[in-house]
Amino acid sequence: MKGVYIKQTVKIIAFCLIAVLLFRYLYRVLSWKDTGGSYLSAMETFYSLEDNSVDVLFLGSSHCYCAVDNAKFWKEEGIAAYNLSISGQDLCSSYHCLVEALKTQKPKVVCLELFYAALHGYKDQGNLYRNVLPYKYSSNFTDLVDEIADEEERRDIKLKWPIIHTRYRELQREDFMKERAVYMGYEVETATTPIGELPVYTGDEVTAIHEFEEKWLKEIIALTKENDIQLVCFLAPMYIEEPNWKKYRYTEKLLSEVGVPYLNFVDLQRETRLDSLHDMTDWGHCNHYGAQRVTEYLGKYLKINYALEDKRGWPGYELWDENVVAREHEITNLEISYISDIGEYMCKLAELEDYTVVFSASGDYYVDGSDLYEKAGGQMWLEDLIAEGGVGVYSNGELLYSTTEENGFITKLPEIKDFTISREEIIDTITINGEKYNKVEDGINIVVYDNVLGKVIDAIGFPKMQGYSPER
Repeated sequence: MKGVYIKQTVKIIAFCLIAVLLFRYLYRVLSWKDTGGSYLSAMETFYSLEDNSVDVLFLGSSHCYCAVDNAKFWKEEGIAAYNLSISGQDLCSSYHCLVEALKTQKPKVVCLELFYAALHGYKDQGNLYRNVLPYKYSSNFTDLVDEIADEEERRDIKLKWPIIHTRYRELQREDFMKERAVYMGYEVETATTPIGELPVYTGDEVTAIHEFEEKWLKEIIALTKENDIQLVCFLAPMYIEEPNWKKYRYTEKLLSEVGVPYLNFVDLQRETRLDSLHDMTDWGHCNHYGAQRVTEYLGKYLKINYALEDKRGWPGYELWDENVVAREHEITNLEISYISDIGEYMCKLAELEDYTVVFSASGDYYVDGSDLYEKAGGQMWLEDLIAEGGVGVYSNGELLYSTTEENGFITKLPEIKDFTISREEIIDTITINGEKYNKVEDGINIVVYDNVLGKVIDAIGFPKMQGYSPER
């Protein structure tokens, strides 16, 4: 009997272990991953950092992650900054983010963005999820849920599974891959919306902020003092209406009374040389060009006022180097996606490094070889393909593969997994990771693959019948 009991116990333990491992895998696959519009949340990457590696920690909403480029801090000043801002992050969530961060980090400076000081509550349910679901299980996580979620939804959020279990409809290939995260919180956006002048409030009247937000602002001040951390508060560039201006002036007064520095980048438009006709992506968010101005000012301010070491080249900071490269690729990728002229597009592709470009002159693409060659910017690397048709694969200025002489079809490339080219009659089909990328049958098809980020960043067709005007 004793042997039977032991066998049953072993089976039960084995079943429980398998169930736990399966659940952990399924949770990783299905977990919430869209914070900040990026595939990985800033919190998820944060958990992968080396202990005590962050010197400057940024907290706040999307206004923060659109305005502060921590890669620029690193590249130009060697400041090890991390942007732990999350869409719609209120001051309560900022406090709990800081508590979570202090479990593994000891930043010298915390920079708190104050957009939410003039607001209260989560109008967007998605923003609430973004601010709680990436947390690891802990008392800090449950305390945050209790503070910002309605009572009837707290149980589901704490369990997480009732919220994310239906995400299988959204699954992508990347969900099943465990790769090192390099997203450190800054959201690159090069689109421009001319929003007009950003007005500055010059009146003396102030309006108290919501007592909930004031409470958590004071808690953040107390927590930073308790941990001997310098606190800097700031307001990102945005269009502010007068009622909210009065609240921000109240916040400024409150911070002044306790000796906390406050940088209002609407007030500082002239000092930063911000151009609201060029540097904003909408009324409330900087684009990449505006972020460079804000970050440059902040970088100099932090360097002058705080003893921050230049840690470029230090062991354990390789992720910061990778983040700079990834950020530069993201900017390039956005620039490519906005180009529509075939000649300008080809000239841009000729400059690329660490990309693979697949060029296909497919079907009845030919109108006039010399004319098409000139339209394509007269690039030497395209001359044979335009004259003879077929597929060419290029990387770092070198021709890796060509089908112009009908020498077969490539099925593997070292940079791209699951890459194939197949031909039916005179139509070449480009397939990457099971997805077909041909945009036109008769014309030019181009697929651009980012070797660093490991993904297709653009697929464009230039059809013969439309005079080679683009289709994406």
